Formats: sequence, structure tokens, C-alpha cells
Amino acid sequence: MSADGKFVTCYCTSCGGKIEFERELFDPETPPEVACPHPGCGKQIYLYIPKASPGRVTFTKTQCEMQVVQDLIRLLCDISDKGSDCADGVRALNAWLRKAPYSDIAGINFLLSATNDFLQGGQTPQEVYTMQGAVERVLPKNIRDGVVQRRQKAWDESPASENQVSYIRSLGGKAAVGMTRQEASQLIDHLTQFTATDKQLEFIRSLGGTPPIGISKSEASALIERLMAEEHAQERRPTFRQLMVLRFWNRMDLENASKYEISEWLDRLYMENPFRKSAWERFKLEQGDDGSQSDPSRVPLGIGETYLRKVSGIE
Repeated sequence: MSADGKFVTCYCTSCGGKIEFERELFDPETPPEVACPHPGCGKQIYLYIPKASPGRVTFTKTQCEMQVVQDLIRLLCDISDKGSDCADGVRALNAWLRKAPYSDIAGINFLLSATNDFLQGGQTPQEVYTMQGAVERVLPKNIRDGVVQRRQKAWDESPASENQVSYIRSLGGKAAVGMTRQEASQLIDHLTQFTATDKQLEFIRSLGGTPPIGISKSEASALIERLMAEEHAQERRPTFRQLMVLRFWNRMDLENASKYEISEWLDRLYMENPFRKSAWERFKLEQGDDGSQSDPSRVPLGIGETYLRKVSGIE
């Protein structure tokens, strides 16, 4: 836990690596499922808030020679081997612990407290993780390593979680019926390796595009390039008002020029003969055009010369 209590650290139940998260974002009723961020792991795990450490609870070498502890270790191994489907085993363990004759063994008292908490709770995925962690904590290292491997194997072979399936679909993937957690994790790794980044998706939206679900990085790059080219072309394309002026002066040969080129041409045209500007303004006045019209076809082709004669006094 951080000094200010804002962040909490739990441990990956696969690799044992530390995972830090904000306490206020944690909901014990629906603990978030995340991929372990540590290199070489990436397993999907449920975040949890560890309880305060009760001190050393691992069975000592001397305790492991006791028949009662050996019997207990067999029960613990059975629970671990069942992975997430361990509720019945925990009930049996709790009943056994209540009758245990050696209440001075720290590991027995620790497990009794852990099983009580588990059975009184909602037996959520996070509580299953906590229970499995408690089991592995009391086991001596020579036994614990094998237990962790078997527990991980059982967990990997259990059905994919709803969160995994939803995430796969959000990435544009398809979760097969009967997919295991390990298969789901591998598919997520594959999809995220090629899926467009958040920055790419954000940039596409800023350009007015709509990125398809599951779009790849290369597809996103191609879409960004196309959208930028379209935006550039749009910026160069003549405005509807400019096209109206081109029709007015019968200069549709310039319709494929950029709006900047047309603007320069108009400046020269009006500078050569200021009456041309007045002719366009008179036409707009007679047509009731307040500057908001944008249909070039409303302007008769070449009508500008007629209005030029009007404003210059020739007619």
C-alpha cells in the first residue's frame, strides 16, 4: 500500500509479480479482471486487496513431520488441484480445521480464519484467488512449487471468463464455444499485438472517420492516410461560392483549380476592372442572395457580362 493509502498492491497468482491499483476504483463485489503486466506472464487475474500479514504461517520442517500436518497438506493439495471449483473442498477443510488438535500451530489458525472468511463471503473469483493464495502460503516451498503449477494448469483449463469473452469480441475476435482461460489469454495476446492502438483510433475519429471494431494497426494506418488525403483534398477544393462566381463569369475551366488559385484569380480579375466586383454584388442583390446560398446551378452560366454592362453604364 502507498504511504497515502491511495494505491494498493496485490500479487499475480501466476507469476507472483506485484500489481498496483487505486483503492477507490476497487469494488469487492465485482473485482476487475486484468492481464498481468509482467513480461512473460500476461495471465488474466482478478485484482484483490490483501489482508494484513499474520506473520509466518508456513509449516516448518518439524511440523511437516507431524501426521496431522501431513494429513492437512493432502487436503490442501486437493483444494489447489481443483482450481476455481474448490468450494466443497474448502468446506471439508474448514470442518477438519475446527477439530484440529494443534491450535498452537500458526498455519492451522491462519487457514481456519481464511476458510471462515471464504465460506461467509460470496465465493467470488477474487475470494477464490485469496483462498488459493492462503493454501499455498502455508505449504513448504518443496511442495508449494508443484502445487502452484497444478493450480495454474487447472485454472488455465477452466472455461474462459465472461470478461475475457467480452474483451475478445470488442477486439473483433471470435470466442469459440468451450474456450479455456488459457486459450482466451493467448487469443487476446494475439489480437492486441495487431489491433490498432488507442492513439490511432483517437486520431481516426478526429479526422471524422469511424474505425471498425477490431481494426488492425496496418489497417488503421492506411485509413489515417486516406482520411488525411481526403482532408487535404477538401481543403484545396473550391468552395460552392467560388463555383458560383466561376459560373457567373463563364470560367468553369477553372473548376478543378484549388480554392487558393481561384482566390488569386478573382483578386486579379477585380483589380483589372473594379466594376466586375460591383456586377457580382448587383446580381446577388437582385437574386436575394445574402451570402448563404451554396447551389452553383442557381447562377446562369456567363451572366456576369450582362451585369458588367449594367453597372458600367453601357446598358
